This record gives sequence, C-alpha cells and structure tokens, in this order.
Amino acid sequence: MVCASGPAYVAIGYLGRAMNPALLTMLRLGVCAAAMTVAVAVRSLRRRWSPLPGLRMRDLPAVTLCGVLGYAGYSVLLALGQRTVPSGTTSLLVNAAPVITAAVGLVALRERLTWQRIAGTCGGFLGTALISFSGGGSLRTGPGALWIIAAALSLTGFVIVQQKLLARTDPLSVTAAASVVGALLSLVLLPWARTTGTVPILPGVLAVLVLGVLSTAVAYTAWAAALRTRGASGGALLMFVVPVISLVLGVLLLGEHPTPAALAGGVLAVLGVWFSDRGGRAAGAEPQGVVKTKSSTGKVS
Repeated sequence: MVCASGPAYVAIGYLGRAMNPALLTMLRLGVCAAAMTVAVAVRSLRRRWSPLPGLRMRDLPAVTLCGVLGYAGYSVLLALGQRTVPSGTTSLLVNAAPVITAAVGLVALRERLTWQRIAGTCGGFLGTALISFSGGGSLRTGPGALWIIAAALSLTGFVIVQQKLLARTDPLSVTAAASVVGALLSLVLLPWARTTGTVPILPGVLAVLVLGVLSTAVAYTAWAAALRTRGASGGALLMFVVPVISLVLGVLLLGEHPTPAALAGGVLAVLGVWFSDRGGRAAGAEPQGVVKTKSSTGKVS
C-alpha cells in the first residue's frame, strides 16, 4: 500500500498541467474500475468463486458511501486543493486523516488506544510535517486548504465505513465494488471536465496508468487488507509512511538531495508507525475486520 501510493502526488501534479480536477478524477477512477473488474473476473474464473463473495444487496448503501467518500469525493477534493495549495501543506493536511481516524475509531469502532499508539501517532505526524516543509515550503492556507481538509475528512469516513464491510467479505471484493461505484458517480463531473494544457502523450498515458492502476487499484486493495488485520486506526497510520516513499523516489528517480530535516522526518515517521503498531499488539485489541468463527469440532478460525 505504501509503495503503491508513493507516486500518486507526483502523477496528480503532472497530469494537473493538462486537465482540470473533474477530468483527472474521471480518468483515475475509470482506469481503477477497469483494472479491478479484470482482477475480479480473473479470480472468479480461476477459483470458481462468485464475483463478489460476501457482499449482499443490503450492503449497497455502504458500498455506495465508500465510493462517494473514498474514491469520487476524495479524488476530486484532493485535485481541487492541489491546484492552489503547496505540496507541503497538502501532505500535512492529508496526513491529519490517521489522527482523525484514530479518534473516530475509538468511538465508532470501540478500538483501544494505548499510550504507545498515541505517542506513535504523534511521532508519525511530526515526521510527515518535517518532510513536508524540509524543502523550504510554507504553511499557506486559504480556500484550497479547505478542500484538502475536506479530502482528509472524506478519507476518514471511508475508512470507518469500509471497516464494517471488511468484517463480512474480502479486501478485493470491497475495493472492486466501491471503485466501480466511484467511477460511475464521477460521471456527473462530465459537464465540467476540461483540458487545460498539454503533456507528451507517452508520459501522460503512463502517468494515468500509474495513478489509476498502481496508486488507486493496487494501493486501495492492499490498504483494505491492512485495515482488515490492523483495525481502522492501525491501518490508517500506514499513511504516515507514504511521504517517506515519495522522498525515496525523489532521490532515486529525480536525483533530489533531501535535507537533514527531511531525513529526520522520514526516520521519525517510520519509528512512529512501528512504535504505534507495537502498542496496538500489546493492547491485544481484536481488529474490527476479523471475524472469529467456531466449527462443529470446536476449532476457532
């Protein structure tokens, strides 16, 4: 999830030169839905499963809400905010989502928060803040920042709603269903979809594929798997490592030279997630997405 999400901000920034947020969102979700449909079809043919095992018609409202919050809503809100908000501010505001998720999970999902998890969450957030502003960026607020805050809140709602679905079905099914709904809902943006410039064809197509397949389809499926085993707050904390991957990609692919503050922030973010994970395991809290069943022989699975 972390490695697949890393290129997303770069791809969005690059494609933003050629298209507005409406068109960018439609392309991203359309490619994601196509990729997930192929994945579900291949799995069904190979294993003779039903296409979406565990999902029922009664889950349609929750799936629709996931499509609105986690796909269509989050994508368009993030694209709107990135038009006017510096990347440092964007990263900082989006990474407030794990903090919000931990607080909401405490109430809505009755997850336990140990002092290790609280300390790790604070450390991870501080680490991403150091990375965000290590390049001399400034905290600039304005209307664009409100879009980013709305995107973070939308992502938090998505995690909480999806956690309930993961208790009954597998990550691939949840991601496939929600992504298709999100792609269909994004069609309402068609009247506002516009091109705003040009980019070279081959890099542009590659950026769309990276954003739709890798940073959306693969990343969301892997994230759902993590949420299922780690719980909402524990899975959301993985977002703190995404800026670290972006930092590494900048060094390897773009020849960037991170500042000491960025390196310190990366170490702090990783340590925060690791420390928080230890705290979550020590608490012995049962992940909300895992359901225990007992067979006739008495064996618990």
